[in-house]
Amino acid sequence: MSDAVMMDGGRVWPGPDWAKLASFEDNVPSFLAACAAAYRDETLLVFEGERISYGEAEARSARLAQHLLGAGYGKGQRIGMILPNSPDFAVVWLAIARIGAVAVPISTLYTPQELGAALRDADLAMLIAVDRFQKHDYGERLELALGLAGRQSPMAREAAPFLREIRLIGEQRDWSRPLECSEDPLVSPEILAAAEMRVAPCDPACIIYTSGSTSAPKGVIHSHGSVVRAARKMAAMMPYERGTRQLSASPMFWVGGLIAAWLAAMPVGATTIFSAARGSAMLDLIEREQANYVFVWPHVAQQLEADPSFADRDFSTILGGNLVAAIPPHLRQRNQVFGGALGMTETAGPHTATIPHLPDEMIGSYGPSAPGMQHRIVDPESRQVLPEGMEGELEVKGDTLMLGYVGKQRSEFLTADGWFATGDRCRIHRGCVFFLGRVDDMIKCAGANVWPGEVEAALRQLPDVAAAYITGVRDVARGTSVGAAVVLAPSSRLTEADISAHAVRMLSTYKVPRVIWVCRQEDLPLTGSNKIERRQLAAMLEMRAVDASRQPAPQQ
Repeated sequence: MSDAVMMDGGRVWPGPDWAKLASFEDNVPSFLAACAAAYRDETLLVFEGERISYGEAEARSARLAQHLLGAGYGKGQRIGMILPNSPDFAVVWLAIARIGAVAVPISTLYTPQELGAALRDADLAMLIAVDRFQKHDYGERLELALGLAGRQSPMAREAAPFLREIRLIGEQRDWSRPLECSEDPLVSPEILAAAEMRVAPCDPACIIYTSGSTSAPKGVIHSHGSVVRAARKMAAMMPYERGTRQLSASPMFWVGGLIAAWLAAMPVGATTIFSAARGSAMLDLIEREQANYVFVWPHVAQQLEADPSFADRDFSTILGGNLVAAIPPHLRQRNQVFGGALGMTETAGPHTATIPHLPDEMIGSYGPSAPGMQHRIVDPESRQVLPEGMEGELEVKGDTLMLGYVGKQRSEFLTADGWFATGDRCRIHRGCVFFLGRVDDMIKCAGANVWPGEVEAALRQLPDVAAAYITGVRDVARGTSVGAAVVLAPSSRLTEADISAHAVRMLSTYKVPRVIWVCRQEDLPLTGSNKIERRQLAAMLEMRAVDASRQPAPQQ
């Protein structure tokens, strides 16, 4: 698509503001050099009181990159990272990318079993980790995951046959070495510069593991080009400028925190604020750091807005985000959250474009294709391309699509002409993409298809319904019935019977939830990425389905 998009009524979205960005080539060394030169003294990242400027990140990552080269690491080798959102994460990730090695951020939420599976899958040559963070002991987890107790080295482990060494930040173990070296690097700045010159846009830059909400996490391989282009597009589409301060709750080991938040802030010289705080402590941070945009998990936003101190806070610096109650009324968008876009790990973040002002007909859409991206709708079963306006599975291709998955051939995940099936059920109307749910979330009820998104939308039309989550539950008579977990506004007096009656008025009989659970948001089962764990929710609803299965079907 062109950068300009004609919307209804003759209104034109002018497209991304490329002119406000620093100029760089599509690889991380060029990207960092340009941003550091343009914004050297600006704050790059803030985390729990720690700060690092663009210039400091460039200098510290250069020194670490020289040490890594001197230790024998270089282009194409995979280096793992178990680090929380922090200046250390930024420095380590940049250093790895600068020498053409492949950064592999690993979830800090993994259990020892999950960690062992990721380390086996990633084929790491080296691992850099923090020894402890909050209540987590990563040294202990690594010993359990790799069988390191009583050993002097992580080498010669069947669980990670390519692993040479583990560098720890903090307290050392018998099998580790410190990350920081007091001695001068063995490699000169000139050798580092020569190595950076050999880093091409097509070279792998990082492997990002998906959150694994519906299947085992997959290692998504991204090139320097896809990472840098994704950051550039996001920066150009968002209303950020030099000195803008965004607060993000997304972990940097996932694409949301790494690319859509941190790296996307760099081309304009913005600051990214990360924190693990909750409640009043998070509100203190927002005030203290004078955040302009706040992006937190939806359930965290609800908790913050319910905090007793919320009404007395000074939110005068906030311009947008998803902490909607803190945004001045005249700045709230009609779709509430500026920056709404459809994205995924496989496309390095958003693959649709954010539109600041959507015409009425497009409210609820996720915008048109982002520059450099293409979309089409296909029938989920026949794979035939469908005309605009019809519902089906969304396929995408373009310049931020992944290189591939770890251990998979391209034919396993791409069509012959290069399209990737997203698994999202969508329709396209006048160039804008409307998300309708997940293809694999479809519920087969008494021989008919029920899409959870349709039922959720119907329930949310009740004014007191804050959120609704639909899943299939086992039913002796029908095989599967529709189940609903419904979160109400704090002052609501709605009952399950009220919700059922509303559903009967709004939906066909087979779509009406036969099991309804009125619950609190904190009662819902979540994955490590704060998504609803559908399988566990189904099990919880099934416990409530025994009596409901004996009742007659709702009548319309």
